[in-house]
Amino acid sequence: MTQDITSALQEQFLARSRSFWHCIQASRFEQLREIAQRAMWRNLVWDWDELCISNLARQTAQLLDFVPSEVFAHPQALADAPALEEYYRILACLSANKLAQIISVDERHTPFALSRFLNVVISSRLEGMAIDSGQSLLYTIFAETEWQPEA
Repeated sequence: MTQDITSALQEQFLARSRSFWHCIQASRFEQLREIAQRAMWRNLVWDWDELCISNLARQTAQLLDFVPSEVFAHPQALADAPALEEYYRILACLSANKLAQIISVDERHTPFALSRFLNVVISSRLEGMAIDSGQSLLYTIFAETEWQPEA
């Protein structure tokens, strides 16, 4: 029974991953990523708190060698290139329908409001990734030291 549930969950996860990968391939993800990377060179001012970017998310992005505009939405970049909304939506793991629903509820659909919302979600994802990676690393180190054959 437990094995069946585990197998079913794994299949659902793999199906969702394949679906997400196909969506990324169908999108202009790499083109948009290049636009986002180039936005960094426009002398954007990054007020991390005002843009709702957490310290842990920022540190995680820096450790992974991402330029800020490659990971976090900046209102000026969104205003200059509205197509970047799709890029940051994908990074936030939000479907187009879900983001459209959220935007329709919020009447202040400005680049600033949108960047703040996307950054909260992206920060949360990066924080989760950082915490999970740290725990995974500790568990791996523990497992390797505990189960090493004695010499």
